[in-house]
Parts: sequence; structure tokens; C-alpha cells
Amino acid sequence: MRKHQLRDDGLYIVMEHLLENNTLKVLDLNANEISFRGCEAIAKYLKSENCSLESLHLSGNKCSDYGSKAIAQAIAVNKSLIHLDMTYNQINDMGLTLFAQALS
Repeated sequence: MRKHQLRDDGLYIVMEHLLENNTLKVLDLNANEISFRGCEAIAKYLKSENCSLESLHLSGNKCSDYGSKAIAQAIAVNKSLIHLDMTYNQINDMGLTLFAQALS
């Protein structure tokens, strides 16, 4: 789903349907203009019991520190995710600190 300009509204719809999926292993959402609202939808999926996602690609979006907060809270409880790419997302020290805390 790379470079499809899903934005937050489109991503929300996709993530709602993924809540029923327990087989997806890799999700590539690079360059989709996703902001913190989209990250909240992704976080909801990552926290769900059905989530079996192992690799999530979010590079080149607009997640910022606020989106990082939602994703960090989700990866703190997620049991399946082993790879997360959030490069080029306007994430500063605050967001990086949140990820570090979630992983400790």
C-alpha cells in the first residue's frame, strides 16, 4: 500500500478491517501522508488480540512526536511486532524517548 495517499481517513478504514485479520505479517504504509490521527488507528490495531503483524513500514509520513506516542504505547503491549520503520516522520527527541521507554 506504499505511496497510495491513503491519508488518515483512508487508513482508518483499512485499519478497521484489519482488526478482523489475524494472518497479516507485513504492512507497508510508506509515503501515505499519515499524521498522528492515522497513527492512533494503527495503534488500535497493534493493541488488538488479532494482530499478528511482524513488520510495519511507516517511513516518509507525517507522524511526528504525537503519532510516535500512540505507536509507542501500542508496541509496549504488542507481542508480534519485531520490525518498525518510522524514518522521515518529523520525530524529535520526545518521540524517540517514548519509543525507548516502550521498549524497556
